[in-house]
Amino acid sequence: MQPLTGAPTSSDDGWWALGSPSWSSDSKEVLLPGTFVKSEERGPLRPCVAVVELASRTTTCVQFLKGYNPTGGESGYHIVTNASFANGDERHVIVNTRSPENWASIEATEYKRAADGGWKVFSESSSLEGRAEHDGLEIAVKQGLNEPPVLVATANQLSRPIWDPDGPPLRNIELGKARVYRWNDNKGRERRGGLYMPVDYKPGQRYPLVIQTHGFEESEFLPSGLFTTAFAAREFAAVGIMVLQVGDVGDCGISTPNEGPCNAAGFEAAANRLVADGLVDPERIGIIGFSRTCFHVMELLTTGTLHLKAASITDGVMETYSQYLMQINEGNEVDEETSIIGAPPFGRGLQQWSKLSPGFNLDKITTPLLVVGGGPVNLLLMWEPYAGLRYLKKPVDLMMLNTDEHILTNPAVRMASQSGSVDWFRFWLKDEQDSNPAKADQYKRWRRLRRSVEQNDHSRASLNATPR
Repeated sequence: MQPLTGAPTSSDDGWWALGSPSWSSDSKEVLLPGTFVKSEERGPLRPCVAVVELASRTTTCVQFLKGYNPTGGESGYHIVTNASFANGDERHVIVNTRSPENWASIEATEYKRAADGGWKVFSESSSLEGRAEHDGLEIAVKQGLNEPPVLVATANQLSRPIWDPDGPPLRNIELGKARVYRWNDNKGRERRGGLYMPVDYKPGQRYPLVIQTHGFEESEFLPSGLFTTAFAAREFAAVGIMVLQVGDVGDCGISTPNEGPCNAAGFEAAANRLVADGLVDPERIGIIGFSRTCFHVMELLTTGTLHLKAASITDGVMETYSQYLMQINEGNEVDEETSIIGAPPFGRGLQQWSKLSPGFNLDKITTPLLVVGGGPVNLLLMWEPYAGLRYLKKPVDLMMLNTDEHILTNPAVRMASQSGSVDWFRFWLKDEQDSNPAKADQYKRWRRLRRSVEQNDHSRASLNATPR
């Protein structure tokens, strides 16, 4: 084994390039989807899609990446989703990109090696995800927010389905309806998300609400939400709980001190709009954080004004002291936490952490919280809020999924994660329990937690009523 470039990958510095390195068919060159390249020139470096010739260790850039900053991307900003040699030909490279504004559209740029060894654009094209065309025959995946995916063939303006992977069984299940919901953030800018209605929805009735975070795509059939971990939109709808699947809730940026407060305020604005529209019961609102949005949910729990009945966080970053220490050898992770809090957690910087890190403000949380980790290592990363809240005698429970996956694909683990979410929020928002005897122990724990919440509420009410 030997290094190809002697430089970091682009994603290590926030220039996102997905996909994996690939070999040319003659095994003499390697294509890297995103890397920095050594340069003798001074000034800021820009990563690129690069080809490395192994014999000479010569590296050439095929396409330079576009940059992103907290206020937005530069002109033409896109994310490289894949890069490969066309049919293994070392003289021909195809780069696929997507724009955050239109994620369903795939841009494909073909490059050919020029006589001087550089790369020139040969052709450019765009297509929708899941669509291919050849000799007048188009094969496409047809789907929508309420339409399960079907493979459709079109030729000579005639179309017909050629494969329905779900078939009649799914068509016979009442899924409820989902629609695009729009509201204004606290700066008056329009935002949108997916509103999943309960299967027995009745106009004029207020329903419990679960906010699912971390993105929304209105052109796809996503019964769980954008991700399969923790999210369970249609499952919630089946038990009478409304779900709002949200993406950007404000112009928050990432890795800045504004990231946490901005997202917390965005969740509050969305929930308040649903309450004002008469759709949601303000006393029965919950929220789920996953991955990056665990931090946003913890920020809401420790600093927000929205009354939450329950919350959960699964397998994510929280900008806590213990996570900082556990990632001390991962420079980019530590640098990001320092940027968000404003200082490293040592010396005077520790005072800054005590004010801004959710881990040092657990005493402000009154919402019952379910903490979930994927496997032993990630459970350690999620340990701090659970341990702290338990020490403070706050309502908190812990679950470990038997997996090392972040975005779940294993059916049994997905069932554990998603049914765990449904059980948790159904218990707190609707006072309902699954009758499965195997779940008796979890409900026994949760009833103890609820008694502690009721006792604390009673104590606070008595204190407020005492003359002073």
